[in-house]
Amino acid sequence: MERGTLDRSKRVRILKRLIVCTVLGLILLPTALCVCLFVRCAGLNRELKELQDAHLTDESRINQLEKQLDAEQKTRQEKIEEIISLTEQLEQESRKEPEEAETEPEKWPRKVYLTFDDGPSGHTQDILDILDRYGVKGNFFVCATKNEEYQKYYRIILEQGHMLGLHSYSHVYDDIYASQDAFEEDVLKIREFVSEQTDGYQAVYYRFPGGSSNLSARISLNECEKWLTQQGIVYYDWNISAQDAVNPMQSTEAILHNATSGCEDYEEVVILMHDLGNKDSTVEALPGIIEYYQGIGAQISVIDENSMRIQHDK
Repeated sequence: MERGTLDRSKRVRILKRLIVCTVLGLILLPTALCVCLFVRCAGLNRELKELQDAHLTDESRINQLEKQLDAEQKTRQEKIEEIISLTEQLEQESRKEPEEAETEPEKWPRKVYLTFDDGPSGHTQDILDILDRYGVKGNFFVCATKNEEYQKYYRIILEQGHMLGLHSYSHVYDDIYASQDAFEEDVLKIREFVSEQTDGYQAVYYRFPGGSSNLSARISLNECEKWLTQQGIVYYDWNISAQDAVNPMQSTEAILHNATSGCEDYEEVVILMHDLGNKDSTVEALPGIIEYYQGIGAQISVIDENSMRIQHDK
């Protein structure tokens, strides 16, 4: 009895233990499972966050790459436009270069001075009429005339805007170049004569009879030049001659040829012609001479302080 009681009590204890263990197991197992699930969920959340971060990073990288691509495309487009613009500019410049190359060398002569020695004469009015018809001015290196009918032309030449210069009082070489004093006297006499005929005009331009390189003078023309400078007088020679004073008389065609031939060698041209009563061919050639120089774009001018000094010994 007692033994049976003991066995039963032992079984009860064991059963209780089993029940306790079972209960503990039932309690601990879900707990353990929850812990495992929690840990797993935490891991999954971490992995998910990493994936999300990676996704966001990829998107950011993609966006960055897209922006870089856009910038590169924009830069490339700008470069293309710049190249196109430069190409167009080069094409325009290449088209301009031939035109500039054609106009770069300045055409000579730039200026032309029509000069007439020995007047006034019976042809002075003819010459003045032709100059007026073409709207140009001339340069008259005059002598003293005793013909009262011609003396009015000193004043008319000035009034019409032409240059009135000095040539000689007597135009006799042996007298003019006999000595330095004789030369000075001749210049002063023609200057005074012109002043009397023009109400006090003081001429400042002079042409040596025969030019500053003539071989007729028995005196030093260098000394004559120095004296002219002291008097405030500038002398002018010529670099183109119409050769209308040679003997026999030149034809109109020859004078036109002589007055225009070789002019392109000079920046400024001073043409020697003569205003004398027997120079019909000079008057006849004058319109053609004017038309020629106007046709090549040369400016027909009067001698002034800005003119190039055409002097044979310079």
